Amino acid sequence: MSSRTELTNYYNVLSIEESATQQQIIDISRKLLIQWHPDKHKSEYDKQLAREKFAEIHEAYQILSDDEKRREYDSLLHYIENRVTSSDYKDDKTTIDDNTYDEIYAWINYSKETARKYAETSYVKFVKWWNDNNMSDKSIKFVSNVLYTFLGAQPDQEVANYNRAVKYFNRGLDKAGQKNFIGAIQDYSKAIEIDPQLDKPYYTRGMARFELQDFAGAIQDFNKAIEINSQDFNSYEYRGIAKTNLNDYTGAIQDLNKVIEINPTSSSAYSNRGIVRTRLENYTGALQDYNKAIELNPEEGTNYFSRGGIRTLLEDCTSALQDYNKAIDIDSQNSDSYICRGIVKNALNDYIGAIQDYSKAIELNPQMFEPYYNRGIAKNNLQDFAGAIQDFNKAIELNPKDATVYYSRGNVYNPIKQYNKAIEDFTKAIELDPQYALAYNDRGVVYCNKKLFNKAIEDFTKAIELNPQYSVAYKNRGFAYSDKKFYDKAIEDFTKVIELNPDKGYVYFYRGWIYLWMSKWEVAKADFEKAIELDKTSPSPYGKLGIYYWKAQNDKPKALYYYEQCFKNGFKQFDELYNDESDGNFISDLNQTPEFIALVAKYKH
Repeated sequence: MSSRTELTNYYNVLSIEESATQQQIIDISRKLLIQWHPDKHKSEYDKQLAREKFAEIHEAYQILSDDEKRREYDSLLHYIENRVTSSDYKDDKTTIDDNTYDEIYAWINYSKETARKYAETSYVKFVKWWNDNNMSDKSIKFVSNVLYTFLGAQPDQEVANYNRAVKYFNRGLDKAGQKNFIGAIQDYSKAIEIDPQLDKPYYTRGMARFELQDFAGAIQDFNKAIEINSQDFNSYEYRGIAKTNLNDYTGAIQDLNKVIEINPTSSSAYSNRGIVRTRLENYTGALQDYNKAIELNPEEGTNYFSRGGIRTLLEDCTSALQDYNKAIDIDSQNSDSYICRGIVKNALNDYIGAIQDYSKAIELNPQMFEPYYNRGIAKNNLQDFAGAIQDFNKAIELNPKDATVYYSRGNVYNPIKQYNKAIEDFTKAIELDPQYALAYNDRGVVYCNKKLFNKAIEDFTKAIELNPQYSVAYKNRGFAYSDKKFYDKAIEDFTKVIELNPDKGYVYFYRGWIYLWMSKWEVAKADFEKAIELDKTSPSPYGKLGIYYWKAQNDKPKALYYYEQCFKNGFKQFDELYNDESDGNFISDLNQTPEFIALVAKYKH
């Protein structure tokens, strides 16, 4: 149906009688505009629905609140109603010239664009505009006789069908607003059946299907809406979001690019493209999109929230913190912002600040699992083990199927030597997630603490099977083999650790330590020297070179020299110097000499 035959009944839009006074029109318009302002709604679907309703209400207000426009609109509305029921319109042969057509629809299109503009205005700015009542909309007068002539050329059935379709469409909008999406779909389908050339019912039916997570069905409707109106950027945008949910990221990017081409000021298009690029791990591109979204709409808190997430992934925690601060300034009731800011503070070692944020999130939403879990992590970092366990207990109560909570609680029980409870938690985590390599590894560590090395080796082996690049599991298994005096196997594991981390000094140190126990002095020395080359600040490799020079070379001055370098670099484990399971096993005669005793006394305090 041609757009020039479409005429919305603005009295129905405002739910008022045609006899309503100007003050009644103003009062009800203000009430409805506040009710349907997009900033009053949370989900993106609700926001989009609100934009449509707000624009329609504002358009009605512009016409009905102006005495002259209202008189001309009433005349036109009554004329159309009379012609639909009239039987003599067929004798009317009048036509309309292009200039008059352009003049009339310049006014109509400008009114619609103005309404859409206000639908994109922030709630604060809208209220200020309303209070100032500074209307400056362009007004092009209706010419009644020209409209009469123009509309006289249109069939009455077409107008009647359009009006019937619009009634179903509007009823569908009302049902969607009440979250009755199935009922809304039925009404939109009826509108399409009556007048299949209307694009809006396809779009709104697609939105309802989107809300029901029927993304394939939504895409079909958006396709049809775009076929009818190739400039319908809303359909492109939500088709892109639907494709994102179906993991069609290439198609999603193409649709969102099209939105930006048609409507380059759409901040949501940049934001949604940022989401797709994030899923594609194109974090730099996502950051650029969120920057643009914020430039276009600096009052939208979700854009700062999303950019904070990208900056966290890019390990720019300081900038991420600033973004979350801004998101909270805009919306102080969003618990997710506090949780994410807490995670960033935790990464910056501000554990107290993190706990405060998690506590605020719990205050806002006490049934959320995440803030309890993350607060438990922060408390564990502060060695508040009792507090951490309490938070993990609550997190498990809220979400007993989450393996990570059991895993994290197990890592609290381990350092406080409640080994059996730790093993129970790691076992539960593995039961919930049999692919949980970290849980196998950390259960193996607890078995080592209990001197159950065979069980530990089984767990480390399983962790490696699940993740062949898991260097920590190779290291831990190497130490377990060493404790069982399976030195050759230990060397194999530490060699694998070096293969995975060739630039880390400590991995050479580990292997060199095993070589010492095997009395392979020269290869041990080479590993310690390599460890020092890669990290000159680590104290332990110097001490182990002291062992080499004492045991292999019987060179006391060099042995004392390297131990002093070890102490200068911050060595604190002085008990190991006398422990038969550590350095004491190799230097039991050296550590009794006056020179060594004096050296220890010099640096111990």
